[in-house]
Amino acid sequence: MKRLALVLAAAVLGSGCIWMTDDMCDRTVTLEWDFRTADGAVVSCSSATAAIDTVEVWIDSRFAGAFSCFDGRGSVSVGSGSHLVTVEAYEGASRVYRDEFTASATCGNQIFATRPAEGRVNLDYAVASTPAVCGTGPCFLWFSVWDDIAQEPAAVVNASTVPTLYPFPNDLIFRLPAGPYTVQWMQLVSGGVEQRRACFSPGFSVAPGQSAGEEQFVPAAPVQLQATCG
Repeated sequence: MKRLALVLAAAVLGSGCIWMTDDMCDRTVTLEWDFRTADGAVVSCSSATAAIDTVEVWIDSRFAGAFSCFDGRGSVSVGSGSHLVTVEAYEGASRVYRDEFTASATCGNQIFATRPAEGRVNLDYAVASTPAVCGTGPCFLWFSVWDDIAQEPAAVVNASTVPTLYPFPNDLIFRLPAGPYTVQWMQLVSGGVEQRRACFSPGFSVAPGQSAGEEQFVPAAPVQLQATCG
């Protein structure tokens, strides 16, 4: 189930996760946050990079709660044992930063410092024989990058978005929240007509930014754009 459906379901039920345990021990996890930008800077809710208004918490891929960023912290109930904690920061509807870690729940309240982050990626590609049409007129790169955690598109450029955003042979540079992704598809187009395409869907991971201007070249090998797939 996609993230939006899970959030809506939680809203209808009136809560996020309801944990059932086999004892009378209450367990909560309190998260205190700041953020790391693609340039490695540690920032608060308002910065030159983004104005974060909401922080969402997910426990074991289930929606646990949403908090005002300016609260600086948020607490959620958990069951016994180890849990995958996902913390995501939003500017409006846009997911900007993410952190994910494993936490072991014990009785009482545990406090964790979390630093959701982003990275600047350079989506690497190679074209097998440049089409002649790209030598006589403009060609552009279209693509879709899938967020493996959120289970939804993270970056899409096509005829319905900004089709001329990435002219060929320019680099494809943009920012993504830290985490794993998949290149769903990529095309080299001219006049809206496909000239080359990717025949495979490679995965890659985005790490938190470490320094100013840093670019993470992904995936491990360039996406090969070919005339035919076979």
